[in-house]
Amino acid sequence: MADDRATVSSRRGAVTTLRRSARWSRSAARVVLAVGVLLLVVPAAALAARPVPGGRYLLMQTFQPANDGIPVHMGVLQVAPNGRALTSEGVPYSPVSDDYFGSYFEDQLHVCGLTSDPYFRFGAPENRPVGIDRSGRFEARATGDDDRINLATITLRGRFVSRTRAVLSIVAGTYRADRQSPVCAIPRQTVHFRLRPMPPFGSCARAHGKTVLSTATSRVYKTWGVDEVGGDRYAYACRFGGHAIALGASAGDPDGTTQHFQLAGPYVSFVSYINNESGLVEHVGVVDLRGFGRTVRSAAPSTTTGDYGFAAKPLLSARGSSAWVAFDCGHRNRACGRPYEVWVADRAGTRRVDRGDHVNPKSLTLHGTTLSWRNGGETKTATLE
Repeated sequence: MADDRATVSSRRGAVTTLRRSARWSRSAARVVLAVGVLLLVVPAAALAARPVPGGRYLLMQTFQPANDGIPVHMGVLQVAPNGRALTSEGVPYSPVSDDYFGSYFEDQLHVCGLTSDPYFRFGAPENRPVGIDRSGRFEARATGDDDRINLATITLRGRFVSRTRAVLSIVAGTYRADRQSPVCAIPRQTVHFRLRPMPPFGSCARAHGKTVLSTATSRVYKTWGVDEVGGDRYAYACRFGGHAIALGASAGDPDGTTQHFQLAGPYVSFVSYINNESGLVEHVGVVDLRGFGRTVRSAAPSTTTGDYGFAAKPLLSARGSSAWVAFDCGHRNRACGRPYEVWVADRAGTRRVDRGDHVNPKSLTLHGTTLSWRNGGETKTATLE
């Protein structure tokens, strides 16, 4: 009897298994059929994806032979921290422009018998808002800035086809050489962006790379990095327990680099410079390291003239305020020097607080919110907001 019961049980088990197998097979067939119908019914554009919040998507710089060193195109799609919009803010420093960090598209245009390479910037708060819908699509209208005129306008449509890739198309556009010239149509084209690769992070304390500066709460280090110009040695900053924030290429290249780092509170500051056709262009950048990072400011050494440079490493307060001494570099027959200017940049804005031939750049000190320096035989102070 025991053997008979065992035989019956095994048969029941076999039948049950067979029925379950058939049921699963029918279910799988329905799923496959449903997916197949979905792929046939839903257009490809609707299968787009949401981007990585805070992600930076790159269109790598490309050249063609005999184009006088002007890129055919390059660009950035900087996604907002909430993943719902493209933004004109972002980290890190962008090589296309010494004071712009956000979304842009540079395109070499051959229209009206002329060649132009305007930068099309888009995304709030600096430009018109560009929202990203639930299927990863967006649209933008942008006006070009090609250093001569601003008569190039394009309509862009794009979508994130996956978390790591985006497609951007010029669907309409016009160009005029000047206001008296005819209007020419800008040809349609499509380009592809990819999420910028980042080195393995793990944690701020253990991230691979050479430590440049550290405090009890934050760290600056260098390792490999990529931007739309290509790969290079890069500077990163992070708060312990936070994310890696890319600051910019920092290989000491004479044509441009990121250097002179300071840490205070949740902030990092640095000096970035580009040595281009117009000469040496320097800026002090301040980045809030909380969350995905936020550019607090990018300020030139002086708003009086573009011929000033930083006489010493800018100072940084725990509130993200900056202070520095600028000196005159506009003389071809002598090194940078007099007159000197003392500047502060804080919540109240950027302003000059002193100027003179006898300001000592090495005397600039910051204690809390009180800035002090020597001008001749006098000690002067200013309060940072």
